[in-house]
Amino acid sequence: MFPCEYLYVQQEGNQRRIVLVSEGMHKMLVTCKKKAKLQPVNIGLKLFERNKNDKSEASYRLVQEGLEVLLPFMDGCSRQFKVPSDFFTAMLAEKDYQVSFEKINTLFGQSLFQKFKDAKLGSAIL
Repeated sequence: MFPCEYLYVQQEGNQRRIVLVSEGMHKMLVTCKKKAKLQPVNIGLKLFERNKNDKSEASYRLVQEGLEVLLPFMDGCSRQFKVPSDFFTAMLAEKDYQVSFEKINTLFGQSLFQKFKDAKLGSAIL
């Protein structure tokens, strides 16, 4: 079970992120907030950031640095795509690092093309 009680929302300016803290840090924050009204600036491991893209249905997007913690809880998730290493080479060759659906179909076949085409707009793990 994922330790949800250790998740905190951190806001810096207009940027919001969800971070994971250790059990010890959680206890300290709970104790200090009650006594000293502690306002931590930077805490924990960043897992999600506020999604700035209006096209996505999700309010938050996955963050690279938190994936190692999240992956064990995402087994079989529809947001995970197994791609060959050539896929990353194709991404790097593109000006904006985005590979079109047509190019995916041409280079990697109908199966991978259909998985991407069927996926909803939002974060994905490659």
